[in-house]
Amino acid sequence: MSKISSDCRIDPRLQAAFGAMPDAPNPGDVPDRRALLAEYASEQVRRAFASQSAAFDAMDDETVAPSTGLTVTTEAFASAAGGHEIRLQVIRPDTREPLPCVYYIHGGAMQFWSCFDGMYRAWGRLMAAQGVAVVMVDFRNALLPSSVPEVAPYPAGLDDCVEGLCWVREHATRLGIDRERIVVAGDSGGGNLTLALGMKLLREGDAGWLGGLYAMCPYIGGQWPNPQHPSSTDNDGILLELHNNRGAMAYGIEALQERDPLAWPGFASDADVRGLPPTVILVDECDPLRDEGIAFYRLLLRNGVPARCRQSMGTIHGAEIFAAVCPDISRDAARDIAAFATSAGNPRPAARPHRPIAAATFGFRATMTARAGEGDALVELLLGATTGTGPATNPKCVLYLVERSPSDRDVVHVTEGWTSKAAHAANFARAESQALVARLAGMVVGEARYEDVVTAGGHVQVGGGR
Repeated sequence: MSKISSDCRIDPRLQAAFGAMPDAPNPGDVPDRRALLAEYASEQVRRAFASQSAAFDAMDDETVAPSTGLTVTTEAFASAAGGHEIRLQVIRPDTREPLPCVYYIHGGAMQFWSCFDGMYRAWGRLMAAQGVAVVMVDFRNALLPSSVPEVAPYPAGLDDCVEGLCWVREHATRLGIDRERIVVAGDSGGGNLTLALGMKLLREGDAGWLGGLYAMCPYIGGQWPNPQHPSSTDNDGILLELHNNRGAMAYGIEALQERDPLAWPGFASDADVRGLPPTVILVDECDPLRDEGIAFYRLLLRNGVPARCRQSMGTIHGAEIFAAVCPDISRDAARDIAAFATSAGNPRPAARPHRPIAAATFGFRATMTARAGEGDALVELLLGATTGTGPATNPKCVLYLVERSPSDRDVVHVTEGWTSKAAHAANFARAESQALVARLAGMVVGEARYEDVVTAGGHVQVGGGR
């Protein structure tokens, strides 16, 4: 019995699709990249990847991701840096209207796969059906070629992704893309490249135009297991077997040894991320990579980056892109990515540092969703209803924030920190009353969601710009 089939957390549909696969044994370390290249050139490995590609093509399901109403084209250009080809798959609604753009980077540990594989063709259509243009890039993989023939280690793939993004922006008018609303998204190795691309543009002083980053199940640690990330042990062997040096050797071991954050964003420092555009991290519950994605999200918050993190429950690594298996999970992710791209042109909230309020020992955070277009009215109602409760007028309240979500202008967050348990309880009840007033006023859809924001150290923490 495989780990997937025996784990009661995993969605039964994923168990049915992947549970029959035997758990792959750990292949162990390799001495260098040349040994890996020789292994992947063998007929046995080539046949295995051909079978995998056939399985991916079978996931290109028109009933789940129909092509009706969409236009699919291929673009290619020669790299200005090396003359090699970079290929793009463009999927968009059949309209002449300039659309928000999702520039998508495929997964495969930066080593293999292609955006023209069947599961990515379907995933691209699913995103485009939400009313956005999707441009998927094929770059130089590290081990096996994508639709471009060359393979090369870091930084080749990252450089190609950056050059492809700049090409898309330069040709936005011809492609029917709103150049003010371009976001970068990717899964697994593509999640790595998404975050690395943002940090590279930031380092070069050219990130101001970028609408946002959306990294799904990002493969960013470089070495596993990591005692700081329990999922790297608890979930190892569920689809991914990571306890070896093969990923780092394939991509370039020198980058790991140098702790280069553009190769492995898990090494990023405060300075590497401070100033990034709004960022979303999506993680899967039963993924070995789950906790490193969450850790990166917390790094963003500490440094004032407008960020949020989603966790898909019952999912394995990359479940969102397997649209034929769990179409509802895939559609939910596609809708969220498209909404993120659509909102990219909205003014960004001022970033706030992620700071501990040492005097507070009790706190809560409420999230309320307004009806479409009524986010401003909800903010005004909340601010008016709470006059006199903030830290300027109430010594027991050391933190009070009403903030708009950067990715959805109709989502409002209220965060409060208190020095007294009784004051906290009383104001928690008051906040529930505010939500009731907002619902009665017809401004809020559904119930308000509350969460505790007191850390183990007894400090109320508030994230930047949320």
